[in-house]
Amino acid sequence: MSVEENKDGTKCFNQAARTWDEKPVRVRLARAGASAIMSQIPLDTSMSAMEYGCGTGLASIALAPALESYYRRGQLTRDA
Repeated sequence: MSVEENKDGTKCFNQAARTWDEKPVRVRLARAGASAIMSQIPLDTSMSAMEYGCGTGLASIALAPALESYYRRGQLTRDA
């Protein structure tokens, strides 16, 4: 099955995700997004969050230290 034939996009995502986080601009954008969220929402360690469609999880990783727990990719994670 080619990438184009994969209806759910999993194969295509997995291929791109292998090196996605290696580009510094992507890391900076994710951190900027997380900072924007934190500037508008006063997060604290009594809170939990869920990120749906989180890709490689860069934004979740940036938000995790401010939260008790967060969900990403369908799994509960307590440590970033």
